[in-house]
Amino acid sequence: MAHTNTWDASYESLPTDDNYVYEVDNYIRELILNVRERFAKDHYIDIAGTDADHGEHQKITFHSQTAKPTAVANKGFLYTKDVSAKVEMFFEDEDANEVQITSAGNLNMSAGTLEAIIGTIYPVGAIYVSTISTNPATLFGFGTWEAFGAGKTLVGLDGTDTDFDTAEETGGEKTHTLTTDEIPAHNHAGLPTYQTTTNLGNTAVGYWRVDSSNALATTANSGGGDPHNNLQPYIVVYMFKRTA
Repeated sequence: MAHTNTWDASYESLPTDDNYVYEVDNYIRELILNVRERFAKDHYIDIAGTDADHGEHQKITFHSQTAKPTAVANKGFLYTKDVSAKVEMFFEDEDANEVQITSAGNLNMSAGTLEAIIGTIYPVGAIYVSTISTNPATLFGFGTWEAFGAGKTLVGLDGTDTDFDTAEETGGEKTHTLTTDEIPAHNHAGLPTYQTTTNLGNTAVGYWRVDSSNALATTANSGGGDPHNNLQPYIVVYMFKRTA
């Protein structure tokens, strides 16, 4: 914003010793105006003076430094410097350790910052699970991620079981139809066909009826042969694997 007066060495020398007393009050009012105009650059100024937020920061404008500050015990410094002709945010601790916070308009993703932290949690090969579909590359701002495990659940590796002894090994099926070899050994209870007359001389006892070639008797078929459901209780989520 444009200021009413230029604040320079000449302005700060006013009023001079030869000014009349009645001119001093003008200089005082002018000084108050100039302080308010400059204070309003980053602060909220309620000209009516009744707002409880009067004087609070609206923003912080940093004047770019040419070098980092001199370290001071028990103090830290937040400041800006030019990096490749761009103003970037920095922090320096009391031991003169300087950390660049921003880089090219983004949070600085160099070693020791956000990327390193998240990258430690989710290294290449890690699985990210969420109930939202946004790719982690968009969420985190780095890495290459691909959809993982569509229609499958996860199981822990078991080195003693050949079905589960290798990472990303797949298996199982949603439905399954039993083959003859998979049907458990079993038997069927059957009743003999009762005949009122027999050639055995005993009408009170039934017998298995066979045809003239004495073929073995069989029971009637049972069951429909449809696949059975193998699904465990489940809940659907999005899964992504970091590949780079």
